[in-house]
Amino acid sequence: MYYIYLLLWFLQPIALLHAAEGERISDTTKASNEHGDYGYWQSGQPDLMILWPDDEDNVVRRYLSPDGHAYRLWVDPDRGSGFPVGLRDEAMFRQFLTHIGRNDDKHWCELAETWSWSAAPPSTCGAHSYIQTGVCSIEAADQPCPDLCQPDTRTRVVEVDNGACEPAPPPPVCAVTAWTPARSTVCQGEALTQTRTGANCATESRAQTGSKYCPPVCAVTAWTPARSTVCQGETLTQTRTGANCATESRAQTGSKYCPPVCAVTAWTPARSTVCQGETLTQTRTGSNCATESRAVTGSKHCLSTCTPTNWSPKTRKHCKHILFQQSRRRSDCSYETRTVRGAKSGGCRGRCNHWKTRKNNKKCPYNIKHCGVGGGMSVQVNGVWRCCSYQSPCTLSTP
Repeated sequence: MYYIYLLLWFLQPIALLHAAEGERISDTTKASNEHGDYGYWQSGQPDLMILWPDDEDNVVRRYLSPDGHAYRLWVDPDRGSGFPVGLRDEAMFRQFLTHIGRNDDKHWCELAETWSWSAAPPSTCGAHSYIQTGVCSIEAADQPCPDLCQPDTRTRVVEVDNGACEPAPPPPVCAVTAWTPARSTVCQGEALTQTRTGANCATESRAQTGSKYCPPVCAVTAWTPARSTVCQGETLTQTRTGANCATESRAQTGSKYCPPVCAVTAWTPARSTVCQGETLTQTRTGSNCATESRAVTGSKHCLSTCTPTNWSPKTRKHCKHILFQQSRRRSDCSYETRTVRGAKSGGCRGRCNHWKTRKNNKKCPYNIKHCGVGGGMSVQVNGVWRCCSYQSPCTLSTP
């Protein structure tokens, strides 16, 4: 449909030479037209843009997208020939966009980027050159171009001419006035600011001090520091400002009650001088000068010596396959324990070794439950159940 539309618009055919031959229409040049469209134009046809395979920068600005963006048009680099785009009529151009949607070798996108430029132009008269920094953002579009905002920031130099400046008016002329207020109106040593009107009619100012003699007059102040701030019996010197503004002084003694104060001493004797676990009483002098005491234990490591003992009870006192705990004392007076099996064989089966007999025998040292494995039994040692039998060693078991 687009091709029919194009043929009805032009009275003569447009010959587009094959790109493989390395030729183009001889009178085709690339430029911008009055509408801001940019591309290659057929000579004598200012509204006919030619899309060439090796050129992707063709812009249409006279017809905008529904979102208000210009279009970029191009064809695939491997396309064998150029392609004409008619721009005289908007309906024909919209038909072209529809045609592109059904062809894989022709493409369009929306130039949906916008730049925000900082630095407003100078408003003063005359010619100016200033630098602006731009930040790019992509606006809403149905089909934005993929390479927008690359890079997303840039700078540019802008020239602006606000017209010639009008000649400046002549400066005003005034009679210089005297400095006011006069220094003689302010007491000696006191600061004042004098002002006057200068020759250019501007107000001038300066800092000065007064020159007037003023006898001192002061309100009598209270004696400081107060006696209530110094401990009883201690000497202090009080001062105040007199009526003639002079400083007066006198000797006094404090009236404040102060409890005795002492430096807190360290606790003695030190814990490090007494063996670990032994009790000792430490004393020190408190901040109120009283003796304080406390009970603590020593922290000194003192070696203990004990006679080592053998493991007990003996394994021969417990039936075979029965687990039990042995203990012994070390040379440092600590104890260690272990779990072993009994070694006794005689007289065990009838009393404690069989689970049915052992179950109701109060003389058996362990709780017994039937394991259901070859007539075996389970023994609870330190809260852990272990299954034992005559055919296999004891293993962990669930009660």
